[in-house]
Amino acid sequence: MGLGVEIGIDHLNILTENWDATVEFYHQLFGFIEGKHIPDGRKNYLYTADGRHAWIHLSTLESKARRLADPNSPFQIQATPGSQNQNTGALDHVAWAVASADFDVLLNKLDALKIEYRISQELPRQIWFFDPNGVKLEITDCLNR
Repeated sequence: MGLGVEIGIDHLNILTENWDATVEFYHQLFGFIEGKHIPDGRKNYLYTADGRHAWIHLSTLESKARRLADPNSPFQIQATPGSQNQNTGALDHVAWAVASADFDVLLNKLDALKIEYRISQELPRQIWFFDPNGVKLEITDCLNR
């Protein structure tokens, strides 16, 4: 029983202390490119290769702490430094849906990049692995079913 609300994922925010490795990882695997400078000179969005959508936003613990310390920040509703809800560790993994041909391309990229993964032996085909920040990722071959 649906609520009649159309919904979609806009972006993921990854908290990283290994910025360069994170950017390189998502660039090599998905072709994402950096965009939008922030005050410290870093680009904090990873866009699709065509530049049309910023799937991933990047933050550091330092930038998160600055936002949480600002009483006018909308992030105040999420957490207060030192509070129980400061970290959002309940998310288990992120799953990307791809077509069969892209699944095979990504599987070959994982092999070429020597990224350890597990693959299911059942349908739909699925691969699980981790990004440089320990974010568990899943790729599922389900777009052409």
